[in-house]
Amino acid sequence: MKVKIDFVTNSSSACYILAIEKNSLGDVFRYIGELNEMPEASNEGVRAYFSAETLKELQDYTNDGPYDWASRPAGLNFVNMSEECYNTCKVSIEMGKTVVEVCVDYGVCEEFYKDWKDEIIMDL
Repeated sequence: MKVKIDFVTNSSSACYILAIEKNSLGDVFRYIGELNEMPEASNEGVRAYFSAETLKELQDYTNDGPYDWASRPAGLNFVNMSEECYNTCKVSIEMGKTVVEVCVDYGVCEEFYKDWKDEIIMDL
């Protein structure tokens, strides 16, 4: 896994999918809060976009929510993530992990990567 050091389009952040122990989600949110207090994170900050502990939560997120009735009969629609990302997250959930997508301001990206590199399963 590599640390992103260049800019993609107009964004000044990198996004990662973490696979963490089920009881560690609070630790991730506390860590995000600590990073957001750092002046280096002042451009875009650090934020979690979604977390899923169950396959149903992952499917709901992928299909754009539980009321996305049009895509349900046809199967997964991959609205909010690619099929590759979905499958990677699915495997982690089946192994008993919680997955969480975190977008990290480039000012603190190296710090985040250093502390969470073992839990990163995708670099978006």
